[in-house]
Amino acid sequence: MKRISIKNPKEILKQEKDEYKYLSPHIYFDKKNYFLAYCNRKSPKKFYGEINFAKSNDLKKWKKIKNLSIKPKPKKIYRSYLSPAFINLDNKNYILLEGQKKIETEIKFFSSKNNIDWKEESLKFGLKKKNNLYQSPVVFKDKGKLFLFFSYNRNEIRCLILNNKFKKIKSISCFKSSFQNELFSIYSPSIIKHNNKYYMFYAAWKDAVNGNINIAVSENLIKWRKIKKNIFKISKPISIISEPFLFRKENNIFLFFEYKKKTIWNIAYKKLSLKEFSNLIN
Repeated sequence: MKRISIKNPKEILKQEKDEYKYLSPHIYFDKKNYFLAYCNRKSPKKFYGEINFAKSNDLKKWKKIKNLSIKPKPKKIYRSYLSPAFINLDNKNYILLEGQKKIETEIKFFSSKNNIDWKEESLKFGLKKKNNLYQSPVVFKDKGKLFLFFSYNRNEIRCLILNNKFKKIKSISCFKSSFQNELFSIYSPSIIKHNNKYYMFYAAWKDAVNGNINIAVSENLIKWRKIKKNIFKISKPISIISEPFLFRKENNIFLFFEYKKKTIWNIAYKKLSLKEFSNLIN
């Protein structure tokens, strides 16, 4: 499999009346269910986004969880939350996400003991700077450390190495935009380990109306090498596939993503066998 053909993605969530944009899928397992955290833009009439949730027992059929969300507070500077990233440490749940306003974004931090009530906390390592963009966080646990990947100013993937108390150990630059299809932005890294190597799937946009997914590989989560670009074969009426998230279940890898079909955005997935996944990354 050199490229993934997507002609008619099957939406996993049905949008309500007047809704038009579901973004940023992130999957995690808690106790006996799989959970999907995602951004719901709610309405095209105003700039707003909140984090909603759904659950599943098979990663295929999803049911929205009503009355569970993480919303921007009224009259605060951030009117949209998106790109949620879940992690569990010492029986406590955390979600990092991107807070948006017009010319700045920052990475915000929430915690919960029951996966229902989410409370904002201050970051110990601060990912905020005036007139800069800190976007699409994801945390990967490996060998007793936390690797917090994120996009910086749309043209660089960076990583903070943290200990289990979220104390910064080191900051690194993974790579910057270099391919033709990365000229507008790179963001939304998702990491999976396969055959003792680490693979990063990330969103790559050549301009404001064309987005796809690229792949990089690493042997240590620090030094990265780009290996694939435009892994989806996109055809009309789909114009954009973005924000990938990889989740392994038994001998399959589920690749979730957001996609734009005409004026509507929604979330879909592609199920890959390990053989198909190996063909994709080689």
